[in-house]
Amino acid sequence: MKRLFTACVLATVICLPASAGSLKKNWVSAKAQWVAHIDMDAARESSIGKFLIEHRDELDIDFGEMEEMGINPIEDIDSVTLYGVGDPENEGVIIVQMNDSIDRLIEKAKEHADDFEEIEVDGIKMYSIDDGENFIHVHKGREGRRTVIITGATDRLIHAINVIEGDARSLDDVDSPALRGSPKKGAICYAQAAGLPWLHDNDNPASQVVKLAKQITFQVGEYQEEAFATLSLKTTKEEDASNITGILNGVISLGRMLASQKDSDFAELSQLLDAVKISSKGNGIKISVSFAAKELLEHVQLLMEQHEDDEEDDEDDEEDEDDDWDN
Repeated sequence: MKRLFTACVLATVICLPASAGSLKKNWVSAKAQWVAHIDMDAARESSIGKFLIEHRDELDIDFGEMEEMGINPIEDIDSVTLYGVGDPENEGVIIVQMNDSIDRLIEKAKEHADDFEEIEVDGIKMYSIDDGENFIHVHKGREGRRTVIITGATDRLIHAINVIEGDARSLDDVDSPALRGSPKKGAICYAQAAGLPWLHDNDNPASQVVKLAKQITFQVGEYQEEAFATLSLKTTKEEDASNITGILNGVISLGRMLASQKDSDFAELSQLLDAVKISSKGNGIKISVSFAAKELLEHVQLLMEQHEDDEEDDEDDEEDEDDDWDN
């Protein structure tokens, strides 16, 4: 069970389609340069979330070892918040709001995980995992609720606890232009950053666009039966915003052209591409798409059925080839 405990907890963040569940900006450090939030309460209440839960087997949504350890992310998790100053892999803080199933996971980790150790730092009880590479603190709340904090250094963990308890400054205590926004109603996933400098050395086109952005905001969700997604960028120069807008409009136009061709593999994306809107004003760019959730799910269902038919055709072709060889 080496590193299994960490894998189970972090899989919550990676695998969720992703209120107790709403973003609490007073829990995010004032030092944060980026924040991301997954509202599982909003996901469970949305028709999209219900569809993903209903079809999780067909969509290969598998929580594997986490469920084996006694945690069902769909039922047990209220929300996941991540924030940090630099690279998430090295400097991030994860806050998971959930029920008391984490208690059972910790007890199993104590019994079976070789790299799991209970320690105390500055009077605060925490657990060292991954041979001291990560640390976790569990705060017990009312009615069996738990707040789980995970990060890679004890001083960062203590600071995160102090922020939650009001003993250190949070985003609510500062006027940070880059992190001033909040999720809109119905948002399931939300993220905002004052740039992503750790991606600047990456040569792929998306990273080159990100390099020009001094502020990035993304959110996706469902409200009043409308599925929505928005991506907003603010650049240092208006010229950069104009150039990026031109590139994005070109990509969308190409997609529409491909989707309109006869027997195109992208035909089912045609209506979705038509719903995409790109606008710019000054140094700001906004990409948005809004689609009736019912229609969107009908398209997804059709794509799933087509994928299943394609797999059956491939199996039939393989059987025919085997018969030819036998003959």
